[in-house]
Amino acid sequence: MNLTDRLRFAFEWLPACNSLLDVGGDCGNVSNEYLKKSKKVFMTDFNEEHLKIGKNKFNKVNFVRSVAEKLPFKSESFDAITMTDTLEHVRNERESLDEIHRVLQKDRVLIISVPHRGILGWIDPFNFKFVFPQAYKWLKGKEFAEKQLKEESWHRHYSLNKLKKLLENKFIIEKVHRGGMLFPFLWGFQDLFVVHVLKNKKPDWLENLMSRIYDLDYSVNWYHLGYHIIIKTKKI
Repeated sequence: MNLTDRLRFAFEWLPACNSLLDVGGDCGNVSNEYLKKSKKVFMTDFNEEHLKIGKNKFNKVNFVRSVAEKLPFKSESFDAITMTDTLEHVRNERESLDEIHRVLQKDRVLIISVPHRGILGWIDPFNFKFVFPQAYKWLKGKEFAEKQLKEESWHRHYSLNKLKKLLENKFIIEKVHRGGMLFPFLWGFQDLFVVHVLKNKKPDWLENLMSRIYDLDYSVNWYHLGYHIIIKTKKI
């Protein structure tokens, strides 16, 4: 797997370590890549179907069903933790970060990526369906859109100051990158092209092309214009 955009940053910022926890790792595709940095990798997710898929594909990753607010690990079990595109979905942010702080060793690394509450934060592809439901149905197709409107919750965004307050007295922020200024516009174009031109068929060439464009866009630090923010922190 070729990691791009914010996931590439997370991988590059990770130090070599003995044990890593990937919180909210979906099906484990990225968790498996972290084995190049860590001797042992654990991944948590609450979705049973995602865990089942991951276990069948990646036998070197330790999959555990858990919510972020209650991690089933002993204190100071890990010397690195990643939480990419997960914090914005948890039920309780502070409880989740308290648990991460508990299971991470002192002076070790936590990497978080979330949607950025910047100038372009209002153009959120995931919240678009709630603000403009009829336009979303036209863009994505009625059947798909109606399912998403029922199942998906509001997508939270975070400013750097908000992250500092959440991490206060627990972690020190060492690195910050705000990338992906073009992300919401590229997302809209891609969906329009796939749904209305390719009739819901997404060829590999398009996937590869868009991945390269996203990565190039994310490589630039757009500051307040960035759609995503990723931070590297150290436990105190």
